[in-house]
Amino acid sequence: MINNDYFAGFDIGTDSIGMAVTDTSYQLLKHKGKAMWFVKLFDESQTAADRRAFRSGTRRAARKRERIALLQMLFDKEIAKKDPAFFQRIKESNLYEEDKTVGTPYAVFADKGYTDKDFHHDFPTVFHLRKELIENPNQHDVRLVYLALHHLIKHRGHFLFDSLNVNDTHSFINIFNELSLNLDEEYGINISCDTPDELGNILKQRDQSINAKYNECLKLCGINKKTEKQAAAVVALICGKSESAAALFNEDILDDNEKPLKVELKGDFEGHSADYAKFLGEKFELIERLKAVYDWAILADILGEEKYISFAKVKTYKQHNRDLKTLKSYVKQYCPEKYREIFKISKKDLDNYTAYSGMIKKNGKTGVLLNTCNQEEFCKFLLKTFKNTPHKDYEDMFSSIEAGVFMPKQHIKDNGVIPMQINLIELKKILENASMYLPFLNETDDTGKSISEKIIDIFKFRIPYYVGPLNKSTDKAWLERKDGRIFPWNFTDIVDVDVSAENFIHKLTSKCTYLPDKDVIPKNSVLYCKFTVLNELNNLRINGEKISVELKKDIFNDLFLRRKKVTQKGLVGYLKSRGYSDVEITGVDGDFKSSMKPYIDLCDYGLTEDEMERIILAVTIFGDDKRLLKKRLKQELSNKLTDKEINKISHLQYSGWGRLSREFLCDIEAVNPETGEVLNIINALWETNDNLMILLGSKYQFSKALQKAICFDDEKTLKEMVDSLYVSPSVKRPILQSIKMLNEVVKALGKPPKKIFVEMTRGEQEKKRTVSRKDQLLESYKTIKKDAGELYNTLNGLDNDRLRQDKLYLYFTQLGKCMYTGESIAFDSLFDNNLYDIDHIYPRSKVKDDSLNNRVLVKKKDNAEKDNTYPLSQDIRRKMLPHWKFLLD
Repeated sequence: MINNDYFAGFDIGTDSIGMAVTDTSYQLLKHKGKAMWFVKLFDESQTAADRRAFRSGTRRAARKRERIALLQMLFDKEIAKKDPAFFQRIKESNLYEEDKTVGTPYAVFADKGYTDKDFHHDFPTVFHLRKELIENPNQHDVRLVYLALHHLIKHRGHFLFDSLNVNDTHSFINIFNELSLNLDEEYGINISCDTPDELGNILKQRDQSINAKYNECLKLCGINKKTEKQAAAVVALICGKSESAAALFNEDILDDNEKPLKVELKGDFEGHSADYAKFLGEKFELIERLKAVYDWAILADILGEEKYISFAKVKTYKQHNRDLKTLKSYVKQYCPEKYREIFKISKKDLDNYTAYSGMIKKNGKTGVLLNTCNQEEFCKFLLKTFKNTPHKDYEDMFSSIEAGVFMPKQHIKDNGVIPMQINLIELKKILENASMYLPFLNETDDTGKSISEKIIDIFKFRIPYYVGPLNKSTDKAWLERKDGRIFPWNFTDIVDVDVSAENFIHKLTSKCTYLPDKDVIPKNSVLYCKFTVLNELNNLRINGEKISVELKKDIFNDLFLRRKKVTQKGLVGYLKSRGYSDVEITGVDGDFKSSMKPYIDLCDYGLTEDEMERIILAVTIFGDDKRLLKKRLKQELSNKLTDKEINKISHLQYSGWGRLSREFLCDIEAVNPETGEVLNIINALWETNDNLMILLGSKYQFSKALQKAICFDDEKTLKEMVDSLYVSPSVKRPILQSIKMLNEVVKALGKPPKKIFVEMTRGEQEKKRTVSRKDQLLESYKTIKKDAGELYNTLNGLDNDRLRQDKLYLYFTQLGKCMYTGESIAFDSLFDNNLYDIDHIYPRSKVKDDSLNNRVLVKKKDNAEKDNTYPLSQDIRRKMLPHWKFLLD
């Protein structure tokens, strides 16, 4: 036995592995009298997504504390002159009085003539304080300045828009034009509006329902929602409606439950964004752009006509106060018996004012809050409570309640859309005013920066993701740095950002699928884009026939090098211009998924392909840091590009990495069996109409050349190699378990297998696109269209719902023939139940699977002859749909 060759086959799942060992004739082997097939069960490996979220939250909180500590360090000397215990009181503000060391019940101010009560009377909220320091340049207590800066640095806002112009928050034109251009270039969706500002005004109105906004925007943009479904889906999303991804992208996109994926920009978008990115891939970029427009509308509504966010929040506070007085007045006038239910008590599922305000007091002390609610739930509660009470003299109040804008609050979830640039202008204004009466803010040190400038640096500072951990003693760090403590204002002096970014790429990018020791190239590399386009284009069939190499090259040059998005409609138009009359496209799934967009973006700058690749690599690495990207482009291409061109290129958005290396595409060579020419992979894709899988097959010698080129690190164990793979833990664990099982077999049989067969499944998470019965049949019929005769035309004319009838479906799978006699069945007589029936291939007593795979359409007159027989051989049964070849012989 040990001298004979054997094969090993694996069926690998996420939580189980099936294995069988056979001889070279595929007969199951035995070892020590036992059949060599095995099953191993284990717990499915879980991703680190949940733990990663907690760690991210912990890091954000730690960095927030670090920013505050730096601010206290800068203010410490000046505040100590006035109030040495100030920072200690703030630190102990969450403790009971008996646990404090400062000996006072107050948390912030404990002066003889000024305490926390006076402070909260002067400034009911921190936004009142910020507004005061902006409006009034006169002398203020240094502690007040600190508290305002403390709040701004603690709640900076998001950093999503690196180059945001604050004026854009009041002007809708720029953000709308950018979206329109992207929609037109990338997706062929045309949305235009002669009055963008009017469109923006509609989007930011909170007193209108979402449906009303949607209909008004459609009318303003001249969009017919029945004929322009993609444009209508865009408008629906930016108005706050939910929409299917299928309507937006004009293709079916399913979620984990194989249901149409729904997209919504309001609510918990952050919680769902990971799922959107998972199912949409590159298309998620459009969702982010639409989210930016949606957020603009919310931000514009929050700001109103104000320049500073604190001014807008103070107006919100005053509006809430006025609405509260109006509500109390109404309740006292029309339903005083409900006053306690609305304002005094807290119950589960009771969305009253107590739940909305998040505060309850009993005998002057804070009580236990049993429920909380948002503005929408509170307004619904009021409408339900006042359903049978009169509205006289309170029409405005009820209009606000019905619109869901009654009694607004300062601290809302929508504050998450506020960019840091909005808060930055407040910070600078407060520092500008305070510098006139606090001289220490203007003092500089050996770095040449003043205290004010350092505070601004603290506010703006973020550790770039490509720099990573600042503690170089850990094995997780890759940055290059000098000795000394890192502060926001000396970060670039101590850290070599350029080298750290390069280290990041070499450390964290994946390895080539076929050459494990080679780094992959950017997904938007010109070379990789050419590979994806040709690999997809070589599958193209016109009227069931593969296209010629010459036509493929013309399509590539005339369409893909000129259009950023190539659609089937555009291809059909091009082919008709070449003389094709009836064009039927197969081999591609809808519109082409790949494109030469990066090449088109850069082709007008007079660059070589190598220079384009260097630019794309720089954008991929440094795309999130425009300053660093511009610096890199100037270093490498200042002799070819002007400052204006560099600035324009720096706004390109390229991200992600491919699966292949440059060495795999360009250095692996084989002989073309038809011409005898030596080709590499990319040239073979260009000079033939075969895709990558065919190139790696037996027709060519690429697979042998590839085996010779593969280099493994002898110092690495198999486990270390698997651990280094850029795949999910749910993939790594089954691979490692499979290796263990194979090692046991090798140990038992004394030699490795001659061949290994592997099938891998994704378990319950597997997603499949739903294909209708009609589409399945039509796709199969295309290969035998000429032989099918009228059957194809009959099938094509049927409604898909009719094919839900099993008898009709089986009729077409059997090419209209009885599976026992081979006689043709007339379509008109098919539904005569006295003539035809559905029966099993095997006797019912032996049938375990009652699905259509084991059933056939037969003539009833044959039933008596075939009872308890096996009329169809296993070979014929195996050749049934979708092959059908035996019926045409």
